[in-house]
Amino acid sequence: MQPLSKVEQAIAIFDPESYLKDNLTQGGELAILDETKETLARRVARLETGMAWAEGPPSRTRHLIANLAVESAEAVSELRRWRIKRSFLLLNSVTR
Repeated sequence: MQPLSKVEQAIAIFDPESYLKDNLTQGGELAILDETKETLARRVARLETGMAWAEGPPSRTRHLIANLAVESAEAVSELRRWRIKRSFLLLNSVTR
């Protein structure tokens, strides 16, 4: 039998009784996340597949920085700080 990973060890010792009823979402409230041992184990198993992403199909994101222009440099202690202007373009695409 394989030894448990650190995450699996943490799930194994997760005590569902550690949640007080007062800390869980009540009727009419917005539930961000009421985690249980089962939902935590499912989320960790999904993440460990290496194929977990929030979008389906996953998008491809490109960050482009161009047109750099150095305006000035000033010495601050032993470091040198540069003032620059630049253009930034973010591209997000999905291949279906």
